[in-house]
This record gives sequence, C-alpha cells and structure tokens, in this order.
Amino acid sequence: MQNTSSIYSLTARLSETEFGKDKKVFGVLNLQIKNQEEGEHLPKPQHFILTVDRSGSMANREKDGMTKMQHVIHTISNMMRYFAYELADSEIYVSVITFDNKIDCIIDKLRISKDNIKELVAIVEEIYPRDMTDIGAAILAANKQKTTFPHPIEQTHILLTDGIPTCGVTNQTELKSIINTTYRNILIGYGVDHHMKLMQELAHNDLSSYYFVESAENAGNVYGEILHNILHEMVSNAIIKTDDAEIYDWKNNEWTKTLNVGSLSCGVEKVYHIRVIPNQYDIENILCITMLYTLNGIEHNELVPAVTKEPESLFEMTKYIYRQKTLELLFAAANNTLVPSRLKKDITALMDLISSEMETEQQLKDQTCKDYLFMQNLRDDLYVAEKSISSRYGSLYLGARMISQGDQRAYNVKNLDAMGSVFSGFSKDLDDMDGPLPPLGTIDRTCASENYKMSSEEASPYACANQRYLMRQCSQEPLFAPDGE
Repeated sequence: MQNTSSIYSLTARLSETEFGKDKKVFGVLNLQIKNQEEGEHLPKPQHFILTVDRSGSMANREKDGMTKMQHVIHTISNMMRYFAYELADSEIYVSVITFDNKIDCIIDKLRISKDNIKELVAIVEEIYPRDMTDIGAAILAANKQKTTFPHPIEQTHILLTDGIPTCGVTNQTELKSIINTTYRNILIGYGVDHHMKLMQELAHNDLSSYYFVESAENAGNVYGEILHNILHEMVSNAIIKTDDAEIYDWKNNEWTKTLNVGSLSCGVEKVYHIRVIPNQYDIENILCITMLYTLNGIEHNELVPAVTKEPESLFEMTKYIYRQKTLELLFAAANNTLVPSRLKKDITALMDLISSEMETEQQLKDQTCKDYLFMQNLRDDLYVAEKSISSRYGSLYLGARMISQGDQRAYNVKNLDAMGSVFSGFSKDLDDMDGPLPPLGTIDRTCASENYKMSSEEASPYACANQRYLMRQCSQEPLFAPDGE
C-alpha cells in the first residue's frame, strides 16, 4: 500500500505464514520518510548543549593508546567542524559544559561559524580529566543553558559520562526529578562502568534517548547518528494505528493496535511487523492505517488506505520472520522469561536456522549485499544474547543490541571484549546502583558459538546513506578546511 503524502510512503506486504492465534498471517509495514532534494531541507536553528564528564576515569586509555577524554575531544571537534563548514547557512549554536565535582561552561551559547571554529576547537582541546562525578550538577547546568537562551529555538542536551554519580545528588529518583522533559535529553553511557539503569531512567520520557557506547573510539558513530536524527528530523510524535491488523511492540513483546514510533528523519525506512486475519479487509485488499504525527508544529491525523503488495520473493518475508523470532528471544533474555538452559537451546536453534538459510540463499553469498548484512546482524544479536546469560555486563550489551534491533538504529555495539570480564569496577561496593550480579557459578558459561565472529560493519543494516555520512564525519581524522573557505 502507498499513500500520496509528500513526506512519507507506506507499503504493506503479507506472507502466507500463519503466525500466532486466530490463524493470522505474518506481514510487514514499510514506512519510508522521503529524502529531500538538494537545498530543500535546511536544518532548523538548533542549540546543542553538550555536558561532558571530565572525571578522573576519563584519563583511562583505550586499545588505540588514546584516552577516553581524547576520543571525546576528537568527536566534539569534528561535530563543530561539520556545523561550521557543511552547515554554514544554518543557525547552529553550541554550549559545552564540563563536569566533575565542579561545573565549567567553556563555550556559552555561541553560534558556530568558519570564523570562530579554530578558536572553539582549541578551547575544547584544553579539557582534561580530574576529580569526581556530579551528574546532577551537569543536568542543572544544562537546564540553565536551555532556559537562558535569548530566543525560541530547537534545543538538545547531550550528556556523556563513563561512570556513576559519586558526589552531589546521587539518588536516582532525585536525579530523574531534575531532568527537564520539555526538551530533548540524550544520555550516553561510555564503557561498562557507567550506571545503565540510571541513564535509562533519565531517558524514560517521550523526548529522550539512551545510548551505550562500548568503547570510546566508537563515540563518533553514535554522535553522528544522533546529529542526523535531530538535524534532519521530518516528523515527530509519530503514532501508527490500525483496526485491521496487529503491530508488534518489541519493547513489551506484545501485539497491539497502536504503536508509538516517535521522531523520524528524512531518508530513513522503518519496517514494522504486523499480523492480519486473511480476507478480513475488502476485496480490493485495502488495509487502513492511521498516521498521527507532528510536522512543523502542526498535528496531522491521516487515514491511509493501504493496498497490500505481493512480496518480491519468499525470502523477502522469511527474513522478517527470523527478525521477529530474534526480537522475541532478545526480550526473553533481557527479562528472564526463560530459564538459561532453555534460552540457550532456543538461541542455538534459531542461529542454526539462520546460518542454514544463509548457506542456501544464493544472494547471501555476497557479504556486501544488504540481505547478508541483515541476516548477519540477527546472528550478532543472538550471539550477544547467548553470551549475556553468563556475563556480568550482559545486560548492558544485550540492552544496547535489543534497542538497536527493535528501534532500527544506525549504530550497533560490537566490541564484546568486556563481556568476558568477571568483576565490575563498582558493583562490588555499590550493588544497589546496578542490581545484584548474576550467580555465575550456577550457569553454564560455555557458548555454543564460541568461534563466532562478529560483523565488522561500522553501521547497522538499518542505517541510511545520510546517517552513514554523518557517522563518518564525526569519526574521521580532523582536517580543517583551507584558510579563506
């Protein structure tokens, strides 16, 4: 099915596979946010408030010899260069706040331009690690930057931390109470010793998101995806409703009539799983979908008459059935709905099925093709789910993979080195911060896919071309434009 909107297109395809009760058949709903022509979409004026953890642990070195702090500086510098040189015609303001047990606003609501970029990068390069971590003070400082901006503008707070609050407000409920939910807050946890549950709670509102970055060298990719989603946002508060089908809600592992899909940026495609009673809709195969969303501050409520299309191939639908089963197992692993032995058995069985499919489908012989990357991504998820059963850091990695697969994010965690670690840097003394550790001695720690090799792809198969481009821009080696440009 397709609608006539200039903003999005909607297409449904159904398989012949019965899935669930009432002999419903499995299908997919493709929501495509259209790309804009060159120069047609200029990002709205934006104010980015970057709060950066400069506590002592940011001096720790990564595999490449650089410290966490150096990676953060590199990423922020690249972001500002992108604003200065590629978005020169847009109004992009930046505030940079560093925090340990003290707060310093080193860049205060300045518009980024070619004229000041070198000076601003030099300021950021002076950040150095020290002292403790006061996340509450950082949040309050960001709120102040937001409320003191001199005129109405889109504003986003991006907080980055590699640890837990060790001074100031440390209570989770109190910290959540000071988050300003009238604007977008994005919480980024660096490495395995940040407080995942706290970050998730702080992001638990309609305008906020949580990201886990497993290694500092990958921070640029995460920031790139975040920037794309904000700068190229086309619609917000998007909701899909239908009485003719059920839509899968991966967060709650249930089939529903209404799905909140949030904000959508240009060029992205989202695929939602549906179940339909055969021949329930009329003779012309009309499937009615209601799209609710906000565009340029105006709320839209559109009834889209959707004509289902035939799948191009059997595999086109089969791969999404594999994805459905993978999402169900990720939910089971994250919520302990299956005993470990049964979970491991089900994960192994599904991975074997996917591997067999990849060996028999001719197009999957090419490791650069989109379908190969899609299926490999499912195997990666299952591998992480299996390893998470016996890892002290399993919930971190599993949660990140589950969000990326369910929300179809552009970035995926893939460096699993820390999953083999036995001790956390803080859990022994602060069990209440991150819950009890799993009883490793009672769990079979062997992995059926011990020799499995994770994908080395920088982006997930859901990343659009524009997202990939911005991820590279935020990660690449810094190069200034020639003087005078």
